[in-house]
Amino acid sequence: MIRHGRVRKFRRRVAQVTFSGREALRTGQEVMYVTERAVFRLSKDGLVLEEVAPGIDLQSDVLDRMGFAPALRGTPASVPSEVFRDREVREA
Repeated sequence: MIRHGRVRKFRRRVAQVTFSGREALRTGQEVMYVTERAVFRLSKDGLVLEEVAPGIDLQSDVLDRMGFAPALRGTPASVPSEVFRDREVREA
């Protein structure tokens, strides 16, 4: 059974800053946020939704669960399904 988490991952305001997106943009650092449902890129316009995982409903599983609306530049691409395949872990 799939259940949504109870904690929103992206917020407008936080109690403690451990990473500054503004500082990263100021210094030209590329920032990507990768979750189990979507991939976002930080831009001067805020978070841009770039990719959505297969089987995820963009509206109900991503957008409705955020505390704000990310920027959309066209239809987000689909995360390649092979990213989600189980892989056997081998010891060296």
